[in-house]
Amino acid sequence: MELTNEQMKQAQVLENCLRESESQMEFINNQLSELNVFYMSLDSFSKSDNNKILASIGRGVFADANLTSKELFVEVGKGVILKKNPEQVKEILAGQIKKLSETRVFLQTQIDFYMSSLQSLINSIEN
Repeated sequence: MELTNEQMKQAQVLENCLRESESQMEFINNQLSELNVFYMSLDSFSKSDNNKILASIGRGVFADANLTSKELFVEVGKGVILKKNPEQVKEILAGQIKKLSETRVFLQTQIDFYMSSLQSLINSIEN
């Protein structure tokens, strides 16, 4: 059976949507990976008795530093910085991880829908 213009347009739209959703999924997975590593690092930091750290001062440059406390300074948006303890920061991270995980589930549903729709279109063309 021959492919009509309408079927061709439909296939292109579905393929574009699928690619976009897969790209978003890759971004979400990368963000989740980074947040999980940060969460584990923060956990190690809060349990450590070591007071010497390498502190980033920007653009890949670090300085030796001595900690005077375990309090952290967290930017919460628009240049606003709040003092938080490691457990409070872990709670913030856990919330971000939860939201991203929910987004990942939604994106997977979209991907499955687009793949199923594309497969149905292919099957209708073949029959």
